[in-house]
Parts: sequence; C-alpha cells; structure tokens
Amino acid sequence: MGIPVKPFKLFVLAGEPSGDAHAARWVEAWRSQDPTVDIRFWGGPALAQATGKAPEVDLKQLSVMGFVEVLRALPRMLRLLRTAVQTVLEWNPDLVILIDFQSFNAQLAKRLTLSGYRKQGGKIIQYIAPAAWAWKPQRVHALRAHVDVLVPVLPFEPSFFGQFNVSTWYEGHPVLDVPAQEPLVLDGGSFERVHGDRPVAALLPGSRVQEIKSLLPLMAEVMRQMPEYQWVVAGVPHVDPKIYGGEDWTVVVGQTEALVRAARVAVVASGTATLEVALWNTPEVVVYRVHPVSYWLAKQWVRVKYVSLVNLVLDRPVVPELLQHEAAPNKVVHAVRRLEEPDARDAQLQAFAELRTKLGAPGVSHRLAQRAIRWLRTGGAAGAVVFLGLLGRIAPLHAQVQTFDGSPAPSTELVDTDRLPALVAVRQFSSSTPARLQVRPLSGDFSLLVKRGDFANWDTVERALGWVKSSYFVERSGSLINVGRTGEPPLASGVSAVSWVPLPSSGVANSSYGLRSSGSERRMHGTLVVRTRSSGLLPVAYVPVDDYVSGVVEAEGGTLFHPTYYRAQAIIARTWLLRNQRKHAAEGYMVSDGVGSQVFHGLPKGAHASDIVWAAHSTRDSILVDGFGRAIEAVFHANSGGYTSRSEEVWSKAIPYLIAQPDTFSLRCPQTYWTRRLDKEAFVRFFAQKMGQNSTDAAFRQAVLSIAQGSQRSALFVYGGKTLKLREVREKFGLRSTYFTVEDAGSEVVLRGKGFGHGVGLSQEGAYRMARLGYRTADILAHYYPGTRLAVAR
Repeated sequence: MGIPVKPFKLFVLAGEPSGDAHAARWVEAWRSQDPTVDIRFWGGPALAQATGKAPEVDLKQLSVMGFVEVLRALPRMLRLLRTAVQTVLEWNPDLVILIDFQSFNAQLAKRLTLSGYRKQGGKIIQYIAPAAWAWKPQRVHALRAHVDVLVPVLPFEPSFFGQFNVSTWYEGHPVLDVPAQEPLVLDGGSFERVHGDRPVAALLPGSRVQEIKSLLPLMAEVMRQMPEYQWVVAGVPHVDPKIYGGEDWTVVVGQTEALVRAARVAVVASGTATLEVALWNTPEVVVYRVHPVSYWLAKQWVRVKYVSLVNLVLDRPVVPELLQHEAAPNKVVHAVRRLEEPDARDAQLQAFAELRTKLGAPGVSHRLAQRAIRWLRTGGAAGAVVFLGLLGRIAPLHAQVQTFDGSPAPSTELVDTDRLPALVAVRQFSSSTPARLQVRPLSGDFSLLVKRGDFANWDTVERALGWVKSSYFVERSGSLINVGRTGEPPLASGVSAVSWVPLPSSGVANSSYGLRSSGSERRMHGTLVVRTRSSGLLPVAYVPVDDYVSGVVEAEGGTLFHPTYYRAQAIIARTWLLRNQRKHAAEGYMVSDGVGSQVFHGLPKGAHASDIVWAAHSTRDSILVDGFGRAIEAVFHANSGGYTSRSEEVWSKAIPYLIAQPDTFSLRCPQTYWTRRLDKEAFVRFFAQKMGQNSTDAAFRQAVLSIAQGSQRSALFVYGGKTLKLREVREKFGLRSTYFTVEDAGSEVVLRGKGFGHGVGLSQEGAYRMARLGYRTADILAHYYPGTRLAVAR
C-alpha cells in the first residue's frame, strides 16, 4: 500500500489582467498533473475560472500603474500588503507564486522572508522578472535574497539574472500558450481581413482603466481621420463597458485574438499585447501615454532603447513606437498608412517570424508546472542547467512511475533507466555522403570554429550573425575541408573539422541555422559539426532532445493531424531514443536521420508544426517502461491491417509487450488494404529455394498458392517441418506487409493484403483513429504496448 501524500497548497497572486491570464494557464497545467492541489488566490476572472473559486481579493482592487497613480493608491496597497502577509503566514502554503506586479510582489516576498515563512520550508516563485536590465538594477539583489526561483519570460533575461547568481527557470514566453480562438463574429457574420468594402483595423487600448481612458481619445481621433478602415476596439471582460463610451465604434469583449487575426493592421498599447499581436501576424503601431510626471520620472530612470516587447526582444526598431507627445493622431495615421506599403508590411511580418523562434515553444505553462511539482516533491535545488558536453553523459536516474491517465501510481516504486541526453547527436544526410553543404545562420549569433588537425584546438574564424542572413559553404577537398561564405574565397582551407556553435549570449533555444545538401533546407537549433568520412562529409547536428522528438513526429507521422495522436507518437519517439542513443556511438554520433534510426529532417515546418512542437513539449520527459522499469522497444508501423504481429515472428526475439492481438482501429483506413500482382513461377521458386523444396512439386505449389490469412495474421509459412518468415517474402517482392492471401491467376498470383509495415507495436493509422474517437494518449499506448507503464524521468 502506498504512503499517502499530503496535497500541495499554493497561494497565487496576480495583480494585473495579463498576469491573471498567465497564472490561470499555469494553474490549469498544474491541476492537470496534480488534481489534489489546494489553491487560494488573489486575481481576476481567468484564475477564478481555472480554480472554480472566487478570488479572495479581486483584481480590480490591485490593478494600478504609473508612478503618480501608485502614490495615490499607496494607503490601500499597504493595507493589502499586510493582509497578504497575514494570509500566507496563517495558511502556510507549500509555495507562493507571485505573477508580475513587480513593486507589490517584491515587498510581499521580502516581508514573507523576514517573517520566517521560507525558513519553515515555504518557497516563493516570482513569475515574470522585473525589468532590472532597464532600470533599478539593484532589485536583482532583493530577488536573490527573497525569492527561491525567478521565472523570466524574455530570451535575454536568463543570462542577465544568471550573472548575479539568481536561480532561474526559463521555458519561453507564456503568450505562446494562448489558445486559438474561433473566427471573429459580428452582426451575425464572420469577419475576414476585409469586411464589406473596408479592411478591418483593431484598436487595443490596454487592460487597465487608466490606460484605456488615456488612449481612447487618441484612438477615436485616428478612427475619425481614417474612415477607409472598419475600426473595432478590443475590450477586456473585467472593465466596465461604460469606459469604452459612445456608439462611434464597435467593441468586442474577450475576442482579442480573433479580432487581431481578422485585422489588416492594429494600433496597440505598449505591453504584452504587442507580442501577442506579432504572434498573430498582424502589422502594428505601438502607442502609449501616461501622467506627465510619471513619464518624466521614467525618462530619468529607464535605460532601454525601446519600450515595446517586440523591439526589445529583437533588439531593433521593428514596430513604430509613438510615446507621450509623439502619440499624436497625425503621426499615428501616418504610421498606419505606412504599413499599407509592401516593403514596410513585409519587413514587420518577416521580423515576426524571427520573433516566434526567439520566444521558445508552446507548452510553457505545462513545463513550468511539471518542473515546480517535481521541485516540491523532491525538495531539490531550484536547478541550474549544466551542459555535459556535445555528446552528453549517460548516467542512471530515477523516474516516477505513473498510471496511463497521468496520475501517480499507488505504489512508491521508482524505476531505473538511462538519462535522456540534453543534446542529441544526429548524423545528417545519412542516405548519402555529401561532398558539399550549405549552412545558413537564421537567428542568434554563432561562432564559426575550425580544427586544423585531429589533435589541434578549435580556432574561431568569425562570428556568424543570424539576422545578417549570410550563407556558408562546406566542401571536401581531398581528405580535408574548405569553408567560407558562399560566392567568396574560403575563410579556412585544409581543416579537419568545422563547427557552428551558438554564443552564450544567444543560447541554444534562440539560435537557429539552416542546413542543405540538396532539396529543402533543414532548420535546427544547436551546434553543427562537420568532419570528413570516406569520400564525403559527415555532418552531425547536436539538437535539443525536444527538437529531435518533434522533428521525428513530423517526419514519421505528421500528416495524420490530431494532438492526442501526436502526443502518443512523441512519447514513443522519445522512448526509442532513450533505448537506442548509443546505437552509433562508435561512429561519433548517437542516431542517424534515416529509417535505420528514426527519420529526422530538422524542426517541424509543415501545416501542423505548432501542434507537433506542443506535443513534444507537453509530454516532456515522458517515456514508456516495462515491468522492470526499462525503456521499451517502442517500435511502430503505418497500419496493422486489423491484427498486430508478435515480435519474435519478425525479429526472432520474444518481447512480452509486443504481442499479436486484434486491432480493429486499423480497419477501414487509407492503408488498410492493398493488392499486388506477381509472376507466379518467380513467386513459387522463391519459396522453394528458401525452404529447400522442388518448385514443381504439386503439393508444395498448392500450399504456396493457397496461402490465406483470416482475422488473425501469421508472419510465418510452414511446410514439411520447415518455416519461412514472410518478412523475407515482403522484402524480396517489395510488399506492403506480411498479412496477405494468395490467389492463383494463371501466369500470375494476386496478393490481397492488409496493412503497411512490419505490424509490431503501434499502428499509426490505428492510433490516429483512436485519437479521433476520443481515446486519450495513455489509452492508445496501453492498447499497443500492453503491460507497459508511463514514467516521467526526473
């Protein structure tokens, strides 16, 4: 009998609408992994919906902005601060999660620390970092003293806070987790980019009453001067509708994404919304106004080139910023009209694509919840990332066994398995040995390194800047390598190896490059190393494990669109990697990019790329283990034809969870049935040669020409005490499967078969159909790998 586990207690405080939304997604992700968690919170409607409770203090009492405005609200905020401290001390939660709302939360963390809350075992996470890199850098010291973990959301922040030894968890920006909305509907009809004879334009005046009152008059004048657009205002649910006033414009509440996606252009208040609009691929102009004294003080203290998050992340002026006195109607009108010009519009849209890669990958909330739960369960350190070298270090670890619905198993059993590598060394273009490659840094900064002898040190040739869009060639020259910029003389000749390594300032997640031998370009994060092999080049990409998993999911089964199916495929791809990561260690890499390992052609880039990336990240560290806690042989195929195969009938090794069983989910699928016509004598002779029989023997011929398989498949042909694996027949004649019947058709035989592939393990079309029928990921895996269990590496 398992030891009862006391439910975790969380106190969550979000003082602003955007923080309320981010907190709600984190809470939802936490509750999906730990339904027993007990949560109390101060916040708004998003948290209320996520928890099913009313806030103890409502968002409207907390939300305040600006310097002068905060001074006016100071007495009320001090009373609330005292109440928050008292609430935490009396309830004694395991974890306090403070979302954004920097000034208030910094004081709360300090008072909780001084009161002894943390000495008694309580922990504090600050989610969304203060902009200490912009103003008041001394706040870093308070963070280090009063917060256990800081969760920054901008890609340049981990390195900034890391230099001050602040413990950070960086998983990307939570705007990536905002769920897609249905298309905008107004007046009974759906809006497209053009509604009637006028394009739609969106106005986003912010989420706080003060900023809405400040910006709406400006936006009203812009609307009046630009009647060629149909203007729609994005309202927020917690604001009194009267604030938006008048009947001169349309206001939609709670449909911001749908509105922005339908809009030709957007005028946006500075804040998180600028990132969201960019991610929704709509060109924008950023405006902002505050109290004159607040603006003057900000000018004295703040030391950044830009105020919009888009420009800050990309570190260049991508979107126009019209602030304070610059936020005049005529200037906003000019900026909006400029975005109708193709060059300006295309420049923003191209920059937005770069921004998406810099912000990380979807699943931020899920990964943070998973990380926090493990942290509380293990009581371990908050966790710095340690790089173990290009090939990683293989070491034992423990994984907590879980049931197929994702909840902890009733026993306290732990399983031993291998460690998933931080980076996967994947040989590229393994089906050929290319003599020339093209490498193109796409984002971030790389060092271009060369090695001038097998035992020499790596030398830096130059720094490659992704945004410059330079292209490099790598070519074999005799037994050595030349490398340089495309169309220019080599930068280095006669070297033994060449490598592109992301600089620490960019980091692996924010640096990407394109690799091409022939055909389409492969996009990847991480390091690329190229050496020579036989008559060509041996390129090895060192990619983050989640990138590898998502790339495999697309290459192996990405055309079957369903998020649940993608999650199942991600888990078995990760499990296969864990078991086979030493497959090519003697050759200098872990796995290849072809069918000898798992097919991998770089990061997903097709129509369902975002769903596949989400599947990989949302199942992070999840694997399948057998009864002894070992990663299973996670084999799969396209379609079982209605009955799976036993492993011993295909590979001579019996594996308990790879058994023959009915699989009705794989019936009536695109690849369930097939027909093939073959020369009869060639077909019979092959059987005779393999089994030592005479091809003219009537009884033997009759046996071969009457092979029939019913509802249960057989992978063997037995005659005269001898056995032939039908796999050999399949390979000889290029058949789709071993599940077939034979009909005599004169000079030919007609093979009518079922399924596609070896038939062992997961049937991809069957798994896809299960997903569409509403089965969970865990149900799919339990069906195709009976007796196995989910485990989460820690």
